[in-house]
Amino acid sequence: MSDTQPPPAPQEFKAWLFHNALRLFNAMLPRSVRSFMKLLLFQVSPDVPVSLTSASRDASLSAVFTVAASLTFIMCFVVVVVWSAMAGTLVGSDPSRLYFLNDWVNLLNYTLLCPLYIGFGAVLIATIARGSAELRQMTSPDGSGGRPAGSYTGVFVLLLLILVVAFFVEAEFMAENMNSAVYPRSYWFIDHVRPDGSRVIGAFGFYYGFLNFCLLLFSLLVVAAFLSEFRLLVQIAESLDSLETGPSLTTEFLRRRLTTFTQAYLAGKLAVASYMANALAWKTSQAHHSVDLVVLGAALTFFGVVFLSIPRYYVELQWFRLRTAGLDPAGTVPEYEDLRPWEMSFVGGRWRPRLVASVIDTVIIGSFITSFWL
Repeated sequence: MSDTQPPPAPQEFKAWLFHNALRLFNAMLPRSVRSFMKLLLFQVSPDVPVSLTSASRDASLSAVFTVAASLTFIMCFVVVVVWSAMAGTLVGSDPSRLYFLNDWVNLLNYTLLCPLYIGFGAVLIATIARGSAELRQMTSPDGSGGRPAGSYTGVFVLLLLILVVAFFVEAEFMAENMNSAVYPRSYWFIDHVRPDGSRVIGAFGFYYGFLNFCLLLFSLLVVAAFLSEFRLLVQIAESLDSLETGPSLTTEFLRRRLTTFTQAYLAGKLAVASYMANALAWKTSQAHHSVDLVVLGAALTFFGVVFLSIPRYYVELQWFRLRTAGLDPAGTVPEYEDLRPWEMSFVGGRWRPRLVASVIDTVIIGSFITSFWL
């Protein structure tokens, strides 16, 4: 992203990988292409409205998570249990139908995984909304680094694109549920099966489709929110030169100012981990892998392994470059410094983001790559 002379490679392994990936990016792509990609990022990614920023500033992250997760649990589990009981598909003995209480994949999703990824997705949006004003102050002295007022065509286009993508993906998902080659048994939301074997949905099936559409739409909005934070962190990284005015700019100063980003980063990690568990459970329910499942796996692999960490490493490498600028090449390279705080406030109390992120990377994201694709 920057055309400056690359700094010495940091010794920390993941930072070293990103350092060399960034050098490869700059070497392989012409400057015009990189400029176009940056323009696309800055014009399409949304700004957080000032009204939303001020409204969420005093919001408790625990309350945000609890409300979002509770509403998801009610809409996904409670309503489905009541409706399936009324429709006669809660329990039963028909071997050609999968009854709701025998559908362990959706029981797991609706009682645990969906509330988790919607709850942490809501926390991600809330932290970005509450912290964007403070972070924006790091991009320019007057904090005016955002998009000029009135030029929100890109935001409208992005939201329209999200809506269209959600419609098409949901239509494909419902079509797969009607396909006996993908799902041999009729699910609990199927109204009846015609003599020719085609499946028919009623009001319950339409609710199931609408429910999944809402889950997908919210998930895409979470991605858009993180894209906004991504853009802001790129601006901050490229503004560190102008911020370096004296001894006040230290690693601890940056850690404090970037705490809200670390909260959003941790919420994103936890949400992606929940989505990955969802995808692994969903994979077991299909006779053969559907298009939607493969697309979901590819998206989770990209976001979980690469995309979530790019803003953090880009800022850290820019800070490392500033600290090594002007040093004798033969001298000792300073230690690479992680800008995530050791401990911070998060959902339910104090969390250690470095430890939690390492556990998620090792236990969930690492195992997802092998379990899903191999």
